[in-house]
Amino acid sequence: TPDGSYAGTSNLFSVVVTQSGWQTNLVPVADAFVRNGTPTGNYGTSTTLEVKLGSASTTRETYLRFALNGFLGQLAQAQLQMIPEATFSPGTHAVALVTNDAWGELTLNWDNRPDAGLPALATWNPVAGIASQADVTAVAAQELGSDGLLSLRLFATNSTGDGLVSYGSREGPSSGSPALIITSTNRYSLSSTQSFWVIVSPASKPPELALAGATATNLT
Repeated sequence: TPDGSYAGTSNLFSVVVTQSGWQTNLVPVADAFVRNGTPTGNYGTSTTLEVKLGSASTTRETYLRFALNGFLGQLAQAQLQMIPEATFSPGTHAVALVTNDAWGELTLNWDNRPDAGLPALATWNPVAGIASQADVTAVAAQELGSDGLLSLRLFATNSTGDGLVSYGSREGPSSGSPALIITSTNRYSLSSTQSFWVIVSPASKPPELALAGATATNLT
């Protein structure tokens, strides 16, 4: 804010707006978990996604598929975010790439689950109510250049007590849904500049007021 010392001057101001990139949260186009205790059972409509390494009948794995065409610019980073709703002495969880994108949310089961043996891309230790994130940038870039679909498998790497973890699914409340957090950058530098002049005029003396019949007692 100019003060009286700037009176009579002209000043050029420029406002520069730039756009370096975006962050986009993609939700799965399909998600489901499978259980070895019910090898032909399907849980594609469940409001939770379960993960556990247990006995021959209690192990669960979760599958997710994302469409990678829902963001602008060039991919810079991709983070898988999962929100555990409940945990029971959980072990370490891992995420792996699934190269077969043809599995169906309403037909997936333990017996037909794809690519169950691919290595882990990242691991984490789930805590109820705290979002877990894993970097999957490399495979997201790979699949973006292929069919544009990214399928992932979540599994536990060790068994600890009960070990069951329930994550939110896309069928549940949106606040707990899985997300692929995409950070993207512009292909080209985007910016806009708007300039304007501000002229500071000298302060002028306000006009004197004359009140007819005014007295010292009624000027309050």
